[in-house]
Amino acid sequence: MPTVDHLIVLVLENRSFDHMLGFLQHPDPKFDGVAVSSAFSNPNVPGATPGTVTVSDDALPVLPVGPAHSHDEVMRQLAARRHGRKLQPTNQGFVHSYDRTCRKTGATDMGDNPGALIMRCQPPSSIPVLSTLAREFAVCTRWFCSVPGETWPNRNFMHAATSDGETDISYRFFFDHTIFEVLSDHGKTWHVYHGDTPQTWAFPALWDLEARHASWYPLADFAEHVAQDRLPHYSFLEPNHGVVPLLGDEEASNSQHPENNTVEWARYDQSAPTGGPTDFRRATDFRRATDFRRAETLIAHVY
Repeated sequence: MPTVDHLIVLVLENRSFDHMLGFLQHPDPKFDGVAVSSAFSNPNVPGATPGTVTVSDDALPVLPVGPAHSHDEVMRQLAARRHGRKLQPTNQGFVHSYDRTCRKTGATDMGDNPGALIMRCQPPSSIPVLSTLAREFAVCTRWFCSVPGETWPNRNFMHAATSDGETDISYRFFFDHTIFEVLSDHGKTWHVYHGDTPQTWAFPALWDLEARHASWYPLADFAEHVAQDRLPHYSFLEPNHGVVPLLGDEEASNSQHPENNTVEWARYDQSAPTGGPTDFRRATDFRRATDFRRAETLIAHVY
């Protein structure tokens, strides 16, 4: 693609396509959302009502408990069934998985049916930036993760086309050849723009040479480099994960990781929609001041 001068990649954290864009009213009839049919549902846990939980567009930007996303738990969510010699995911285990997670974390005040919360999807009004981009530009409705599991294995695939055998997060260094090194080998430039501690630091080859230190920048420098026409051929943007602040940087996270957007059940329950799937009158405080909202701002800023 000789006409492409700069490739810019921004990766947020752990949100499914259906949860974010499933209810988007897209002009293309081939858009693969979940709003077109009430058939998208999960069986509830035994004894809970209703017996079947259907997807809905009344999710809040926050949750009382973050959903589990380890490899084992994702496999439970996919609930694969064997057809001949192949396993076919049924996607029928999300309610059971979230119920299990809530009870394991001791969230006993969430009533008898906590698992049903996981079937709530975001209304387009909660994600105006992402919704607008999805309507007006390309959106991939069948782009699946490389590893059914946690963040690091999938981020490693983005950088090195392999998770180095990991299916869950393993806090160690990785030595696989990355896209950054391939670019350098071919005389192309790259930068990593990051909020707090970037996961990309897990690849020592990207920073153990002094010459490569100049390829790392605070996320705030991205806009300045755009204005000064200093962008490299490849820019990888990592949000603030809310993990370890650098050099006293106490800026709030903006990665949309569910665990960065949790509130105690009493506050969540008081803000739950009551007048239908688009009634967010009592949730306006959460919509204004969350990591979820800050990530929308980040997307708009990068655009």
